[in-house]
Amino acid sequence: MNHSLSRVILIGGVLAWSACRPKDTMIPVDFETLDPNSRAPSDTSQAPRWGNIQPRRLASKASVLLLDEPGAAKLHLRLLVATDPTQRAATTMVVGYTALHVLRKRLELARARARIEFGADRLEISISGSAADSQEIIDALEDTFERAPSGRQFAATRGRLLGELPRPDTTAFAVAGAASAVLGRPLDTQLVSPEWLKKPEPDELAASWERTFSPDRALLIVHTDVSRAELDPSLKKFASAWPRKVAFATLFRGMNDVIDIFRGSHRRERDRKTKASVGEAVGQIVRVEPPLGDLKGRPTLVIARTVALESDQDRALARLTQRHLQSTIDARLSIEGSKGLWLYRLSLDPKRPAASLIREVARVEDQVQRLPQRWELEQAASLWLGARLVEASLNGEDWTGLASEALSLSDTDDDIASSLSRDAVLMGEVSPEALHEFAVAHVLPSRDDPAWRWVVVGVDTQTLQDMNTPAPP
Repeated sequence: MNHSLSRVILIGGVLAWSACRPKDTMIPVDFETLDPNSRAPSDTSQAPRWGNIQPRRLASKASVLLLDEPGAAKLHLRLLVATDPTQRAATTMVVGYTALHVLRKRLELARARARIEFGADRLEISISGSAADSQEIIDALEDTFERAPSGRQFAATRGRLLGELPRPDTTAFAVAGAASAVLGRPLDTQLVSPEWLKKPEPDELAASWERTFSPDRALLIVHTDVSRAELDPSLKKFASAWPRKVAFATLFRGMNDVIDIFRGSHRRERDRKTKASVGEAVGQIVRVEPPLGDLKGRPTLVIARTVALESDQDRALARLTQRHLQSTIDARLSIEGSKGLWLYRLSLDPKRPAASLIREVARVEDQVQRLPQRWELEQAASLWLGARLVEASLNGEDWTGLASEALSLSDTDDDIASSLSRDAVLMGEVSPEALHEFAVAHVLPSRDDPAWRWVVVGVDTQTLQDMNTPAPP
């Protein structure tokens, strides 16, 4: 378990920025090492061609999405479940890792491997094994969710996590604090710390398990060359064994409702009605206090806001802007429905944090206002899809992760198969002038803009006061 825990301190709304699965971020790329005279090859031709993809509903009310690939000797399953955005992040972690531990024990005879990934308001468990063992693998998935774990199993998971969870540093608290301020959610929904990991009671964990793994809130993605006729008996048996909780049976009435959970479409109307609350004075820097003691790491400032993204073009512009900026500064983006959560992380000088604040903010503003070159945008657009293809290949040609990404980028079932290529094409069509206009209008930080939240961790009271004192003209 410890190979994953170093990346799972932050979960919840900010998850996609800096935790298990950064869907909308990549490791910064040094564009200076690339040839500015060469045109980046289009990666859109490499996007998987799944043909006609139509999710269907099982008897348990779970949904299934089948990706057929002739000649694939592997079976890949990915179970997507919706998580409660108001739930403690620690509760989500304990419930998720308990499911993973139970599943791994069931998979030992099938010689398959399982992983867990946390996304914005969702949890994904993926399984990879041989197509010849498809019956055993689906049986293991069935056994895992046939009944809820015991209190002892939850306690064992919590003990393992407490033994391996690293203490959050200044960056973790600053990112979580900024996300909670922007989203209007408590800090413990965005961050897992050893102290908060001890809080969830057995009854809370049991209720969370039933709510999280209710089939009404689940989508199973299957990628294999095993025929549907061969898979159907196993899937039907899995559906009949998965308990259907009456309390959640009518939560999502139709197929589109359950699929929209993972598209983010269910958030869009809510996003339009939600008004940002300033909370603090405009431009005020707020300090997040850790629950216990000082944190390791340099003083860290995070500047965050939401950006309205109502169309495919808006989303492509936002992603491409982030890709371009992250080559020189720490700019991050998480897209949820019709809005993007945008974040800058600034590492401050421990000896002179107030003075370095001015310098670091100026550096961010300089990069945002710089007109990019055409080749930079072409490389960034090409790398967006290329990075996802590489990740899938490293995981044993597992395309279920790409299907999950495609689902988030589509508005209808018919859009799923082409959404990755479509978005890569849209990013490739953005001009330097259009990107510059978008960046200046939406992601240029300003102390007098009420949309931005400024959160700092790792400074004392006097330094915080100095940082909030306007510089002389």
